[in-house]
Amino acid sequence: MNGWASSLTSWSVIAIGVFWYVGAHNRLVRLRSTVVQAYAQLDAALTAQVQHVQALLAQAPVSADEIQRGLDATLRGACGQLATSLGAARLRPLHAPTMAALATAVRAWAAAWHQHAQAAGQALPALLAGDLLAGTAWPLPPTHVEVAQTQFNAAVTQYNAAVRQFPAILVAWLARFKVAAPLA
Repeated sequence: MNGWASSLTSWSVIAIGVFWYVGAHNRLVRLRSTVVQAYAQLDAALTAQVQHVQALLAQAPVSADEIQRGLDATLRGACGQLATSLGAARLRPLHAPTMAALATAVRAWAAAWHQHAQAAGQALPALLAGDLLAGTAWPLPPTHVEVAQTQFNAAVTQYNAAVRQFPAILVAWLARFKVAAPLA
């Protein structure tokens, strides 16, 4: 009888451990999915901005002014870089180096757009170095980008907190969930 009770206790502990692992894993998967969905909204908002600028550049006549042609070329290159970075991040939105490359591409695009718009005579606020999108005068209304970035960063923060907390860190290690990077 004593062996039976010991066996029952062992199986109960194993069952509790398995159920806990499955529950913790499912929670991390849900949080990860939330990050991916939030990135999809950010991607759509940034892609719309890039496509709008590319359409403006395609419609603009070729300028005789060498400086304006240089600004156009710089903006085209920044649009291409941002589109490429968005494509890479679309495949791996939780990969920290990919998000860092996207942040760099967004900064380069915002600076190029800012210079181009100022050369066209628009009075724009100065770009702020500390914040990724602060001071950016978007070609389309910026609310979608700002809301999407806030939602993405909040989802990443929540996911990272879950991945780092004990005992879920054990599940994250076993399932190879890595800490994600916000778009900052």
